Amino acid sequence: MTEKLGTKKTLRDVISDKAKTIRKKILNTEKVEPSEFEEITRLEKVIKIYEGSKKPKGKGRWLTIALLAVIAVTVTVSLFIKKKRTQVQMDLTTTRLEFTLEDEIMIADVILAKELGIGELSKIDFPRSMKLAAMQKTNSDNESFTFKICGSGEGTQKGVITLINMHLPKKTRISLSSSEVENQYRLHFEVPEDQTLDLDTSICGNFSFDYSGISSDVGSKSPKPLTLHSASNHINIDLVPIENSLVTFLPVTCACDLSFCREEIINSKKNKKALISDIISGTLNVSSIKNEGYEFHKKEILQFQKIYGKIRALQLADDKISLNFTGEAEGITTDMNQSLMPSWLEFVSTHHRLKLIWASVIFLFGLGSTGLKWITGK
Repeated sequence: MTEKLGTKKTLRDVISDKAKTIRKKILNTEKVEPSEFEEITRLEKVIKIYEGSKKPKGKGRWLTIALLAVIAVTVTVSLFIKKKRTQVQMDLTTTRLEFTLEDEIMIADVILAKELGIGELSKIDFPRSMKLAAMQKTNSDNESFTFKICGSGEGTQKGVITLINMHLPKKTRISLSSSEVENQYRLHFEVPEDQTLDLDTSICGNFSFDYSGISSDVGSKSPKPLTLHSASNHINIDLVPIENSLVTFLPVTCACDLSFCREEIINSKKNKKALISDIISGTLNVSSIKNEGYEFHKKEILQFQKIYGKIRALQLADDKISLNFTGEAEGITTDMNQSLMPSWLEFVSTHHRLKLIWASVIFLFGLGSTGLKWITGK
């Protein structure tokens, strides 16, 4: 092609002009050179190549837009989709707590008390030096009975009860609660149905025994062991610690099904029940929520679909139960079914912040680049 094209002249215009020239020559019976036909053919091929090269660019541009749209939708959806499971850490104060042991453990090595009441007993093993004929008869009646020990006396003669080496089997359900009596706690242990529970205790000082309506006063200058045998797979213990003494349990390596709520009948005629929370205060830290955690107010509901982990600290003091727990949970809800489970976006922003920043930069760069190409038509 020897002539120069105008700035606004297209290849198709050139082909049209060439074709008109050849037509004019044919009408005037002038000779048409083969090279003229070949040039038109070459131009047609150039147009096809050009149009073919533009088509993929268009497809690529739409593909990029579609990809960015998918990313935008994914980010939006991740704001609302909750993780199924999350790490939790709790520091709570409550008046009631329930949990289940996943393994056989020693829940406490020593608990000191001035009063101890135990129900559903089948037998008590007394030392031979303590001559309690009435108690021995109660043991042989083969019926369950209650037993209460109250310390008396002053100074060195003051009675002290010691619960020793409290071993509990796997799958024991434990319930701890404060009672209406000041500084008294209820401990409820429910072991699997095919098992019973034995409690080892030691007494020293002056005491009054009360068992099935029979009272006896006893005294011992040296510690005397007692073994209490439960009559069934569950046992209730009413415990009053000695003054200025904390009831501290050993760490529980694997606990599950923690509960801080109970059902209470509010209308007996209609058998209507309400869920009551015993939480006083505390904080729940979820792995993807702000560092300060979620602060609980008094009587606020806290429930889990599933929860399991380690009880690091468990203590009874001042008519309250203090708990420190760390583990994993599913389906965390509070009052009005408010979910505390983190969204996937919260999780990623907390644990993969640098990756999220780079992904955002790439996304914005791609969005800007595609928009620029769309505007310029390149």
